[in-house]
Amino acid sequence: MNYPLYCGTSCPLAIPNALIFDNPQPANHYMTGIETELSLVTYAIVAIAAFAGALLASMSGSGSSLLLAPVLLPLIGIKALLPVIAVGSLFGNIARAWVYKEWIEWKLFTKVGLPAAPGVIVGVLIYDWLPQATLLAIFGLFMIVSLPIRRWTDSLKLKPSPTGVASGSFSFGIIAGSVPLGGIVLVAMLLGFGLRGGAILGTDAMISVLTNFCRVGGFTSVGLLNLQLIILGVIIGVMTIPAAYIGRYLVVRIGVKIHTVLLDGVVILTGCYFVFEAARRLFYANP
Repeated sequence: MNYPLYCGTSCPLAIPNALIFDNPQPANHYMTGIETELSLVTYAIVAIAAFAGALLASMSGSGSSLLLAPVLLPLIGIKALLPVIAVGSLFGNIARAWVYKEWIEWKLFTKVGLPAAPGVIVGVLIYDWLPQATLLAIFGLFMIVSLPIRRWTDSLKLKPSPTGVASGSFSFGIIAGSVPLGGIVLVAMLLGFGLRGGAILGTDAMISVLTNFCRVGGFTSVGLLNLQLIILGVIIGVMTIPAAYIGRYLVVRIGVKIHTVLLDGVVILTGCYFVFEAARRLFYANP
């Protein structure tokens, strides 16, 4: 049996069922308010948004996943949001880890990454279990508090014990598997360990490769990822590569503070919208 992938409106492309991940739930269980098939127009919109988000994020320090959230939500729904972001982050961080491979702190990668991996799986299970309205509220609240968290981490100094590192890394894994702000927590940890410059970029990327690999595997196993969503994620990941180079070129020519303020505003407003949408779904039986 073949599954049709619609290009625009009327040119189905047959995809062998061997390439479709088994999903015990119907597609609309995870898609909120859109058709099951994703058109080429949708892929194009996501590609443009991914490039713009990665470009702006590289100039401001804001996470591109936060900037993509308002674009992806109406296209794929809240349940598919984090799985698609995980795929895109996996490819983007592989490229970044390769660029900064000489600066990776492998001992710290082992201390943080290995305990974080099982935490990610726990986070994925929590994400799969939570209802859509609750996820919207959690995403919105985390986006709203992301700004003060980022400001706070600038002066954070950590000197934890080995047990503290393991427990903190496991907790980070749970956050990474259940909300789109694990990167902020990871950067806070690495800054606290004294990493700067290429060391923090390379080590962050390598740990993110591991955690995103676990996220992708976990989301696939619980039926939250199929071929079309993986394609969206790959598009996002690929578009981050040229955007990073262009952003590095522009950042020395354009005032970064202005962009940072504007993008922080976008993130906070998007978070408020998510909370509003969650409240609407909770208090109205049939939104």
